[in-house]
Amino acid sequence: AWLMDWVIRSVALLLLWTLGRATGFGDTLARSSQGLLLLALFVAEWGYNVLFEALAGGRTPGKRMLGLRVVKEGGFPVGFIDAFLRNTLRAADFLPAFNLLGLFVMYGDRRFRRLGDHVAGTMVVIEEPARVAAPI
Repeated sequence: AWLMDWVIRSVALLLLWTLGRATGFGDTLARSSQGLLLLALFVAEWGYNVLFEALAGGRTPGKRMLGLRVVKEGGFPVGFIDAFLRNTLRAADFLPAFNLLGLFVMYGDRRFRRLGDHVAGTMVVIEEPARVAAPI
């Protein structure tokens, strides 16, 4: 799911950059230290997961493709604060090097939750497809 979401974010940023170059706005960005492009990169990296998880029922497009969903413990829907806490601590999972802390935290939890999941009280679940009864 992470890889699929990364590809979606990368394509969107590439299209934004290409559009900026095609309209001549990219020349202005080049002269002004590309601050707006960096701002777009920041928003895409830190806001993508938060917004999708908070507004789309706990699912980013990558999670939706794989049938995954983020929920509160007990199965309740995740809110904006929960999604914000969960994804802000994604950077802490990366510490001290290459997700080492995140791996140790996940290994120590029987539900394999990340550090952000512990703090936000959330977990990622696999959604079972709805089964329709056979016609009588």
